[in-house]
Amino acid sequence: MKKAIISFLLTAAAAFTLAQNQPKIDLDGLTKKASEGDVMAQARLSEIYRRGEAGVPKDYFASLRWANLAASKANPMGIYNLAVLYENGQGVKKDTKRAKELFKKVFPMLKKLAEAGNPRAQYDLGYMYFHGSGGINTDHKKAIDWFEKSANQNNENACFVLGYLYSNGLAGLHKNPATAQKWFRKAALLGNSASQYYLGISLIMSATKGQPPSKEAVKWLVKAAENGEPNAQYIVGGMCETGHGMKRNIAKAAEWYHRAALQGHESAAARLKKLSINMASKASNNLPAKPAKKE
Repeated sequence: MKKAIISFLLTAAAAFTLAQNQPKIDLDGLTKKASEGDVMAQARLSEIYRRGEAGVPKDYFASLRWANLAASKANPMGIYNLAVLYENGQGVKKDTKRAKELFKKVFPMLKKLAEAGNPRAQYDLGYMYFHGSGGINTDHKKAIDWFEKSANQNNENACFVLGYLYSNGLAGLHKNPATAQKWFRKAALLGNSASQYYLGISLIMSATKGQPPSKEAVKWLVKAAENGEPNAQYIVGGMCETGHGMKRNIAKAAEWYHRAALQGHESAAARLKKLSINMASKASNNLPAKPAKKE
């Protein structure tokens, strides 16, 4: 049973997308401040739209607009977000040269903020060291140090990254499921849906062979699914369909597959199609026979 579940999880993990679910904010109020010229609000909006934070769908064009405005006033978060957008070609044509210039410009600003204890700057600085952004030397040890400083101040993104690195034994770290679960759990409690998803998977993978998924594992997978994580929706749909870890409920399975499929999850769409065909076939077989025509 566990082997089948693991296979199911690995298929889902291949299509992983980093989805976040943070507390709701007053987006209208923040937009009003940004429109009136508040540079901090402009920088915050650029980040919210770029990352899809606070329950707001990703909008790279909106992120670009606010990042440009904040960056024009030398705001470090605005410059950083603008650099990432250019680096990834999000909302704008990819321009690695421009991205490098912006990263190089913002690096000393972020470093100063990070050293002063700003958790968001600590995370962003960790990102730059991890990827060697802006021409700085790649330094995974420094990156992890900054991620840890940020995570210890409850930055959920930093907690997630640490969990992922320890889970996979990356960046010079030894694979450590217990430490990975510690960071995933902290981020999960902060509302990070990606961490809720990975925590659920990690708990299942580390369970005793032959045992069904624990209540805690199912709880976090359902929480991630409810918070919009498509892979979690796909997995919970599978559990509902097969009865592994929860009561079998085909209608619920179809609902979860549908929600994941709406977010572009191809495996969920294929499973939903097959499930719909089976349900239609079963309904057809249960129809009463047509009465014979009278001669």
